Amino acid sequence: MADRYYSNADPGQRFQPAATAEAGQVNGKLDEITTGFQEVAIDTDRSLKLPSVIGTSQEINATPLQRRRMVVGFDADGNLTLLQGFGWRGDWVTATEYFVNDVFRDPATKNIYVTITRHTSDASLSTDITAGRVELAISVEDIEAAKQAAQDARDLSLQYRDESRTARDTSIEAKESALSAANFKGLWLSLDGSLAKPASVKHSGQFWELLNDLADVTTSEPGVSGDWTSKTTLTGNATGPINMSGFALNIQWGTKTTTYTAVAGDRLLADTSAGAFTITLPATPASGDEVWFADSGANWATNNLTVSGNGKNVDGAATFAADVNQGHFAAVYNGVQWVIRLAGGVA
Repeated sequence: MADRYYSNADPGQRFQPAATAEAGQVNGKLDEITTGFQEVAIDTDRSLKLPSVIGTSQEINATPLQRRRMVVGFDADGNLTLLQGFGWRGDWVTATEYFVNDVFRDPATKNIYVTITRHTSDASLSTDITAGRVELAISVEDIEAAKQAAQDARDLSLQYRDESRTARDTSIEAKESALSAANFKGLWLSLDGSLAKPASVKHSGQFWELLNDLADVTTSEPGVSGDWTSKTTLTGNATGPINMSGFALNIQWGTKTTTYTAVAGDRLLADTSAGAFTITLPATPASGDEVWFADSGANWATNNLTVSGNGKNVDGAATFAADVNQGHFAAVYNGVQWVIRLAGGVA
């Protein structure tokens, strides 16, 4: 490398003391020197140039062992340094040389840090952090918080799923109960003529559902004929007046055909066959109070049943219009207003 641009090592080519040099020889030497400078200029133009800053050394003074698998680059202050891809150094220790992109763990907090400038570690990691020599890469506290938030979200999702399933099952049971109530025809002994399924009746202290259409209901006695199935056994949560006489469980429904003011817990078969009318909800309800409605006459679409909130809103309005045949729903007071739940029917 010493003779790359110009060499005067050959003694025979040198000018000797007290010897006369011809102009051509002098010019030849000067041409060789000029060519060498030109090659230096070319290499300089293609080289990486750094500004000269007094008091700042751009020297790479690492040992061969320290330089292995590293490249020359710039640190956070713009100074020439050795760089590498992120290298794991294990737990942080004092009085240890760290290079840019070295990664280590704080043994106390388990946080992960990355080296920003080449330095020898201080007696305390907090000193290196304050001096800007290292930066926090991964906070264990943040990860634990995110983990807990994810677990809480999962638990809440499972809770909502279970509540949704419970509400679905309750809705199905309520719908079946309301549909059965809508088809209730009263005491079997009071009926005559034809009767179509799925009518229900009360007989011998129990409730019965009709399985087959009958031309003459008087010829088929519930509990004797196979045309009927007992509906006395209830599932789910039963509320409202319960009559245990005769060991029969009876959630009582009352038939209404004209204006009526309901009380909490009412189960009302609202028959609008003779014309539309209004049922008024309780004036001073408590949170959780409920009133149930069913269309026993299958005429709500023609003659609407109006439910008045009695000073309280019903689903955001002063009144609610039930206009679906064989409809069924519950009005539940939530402490602010009445809301309609478990609604259904045949459009």
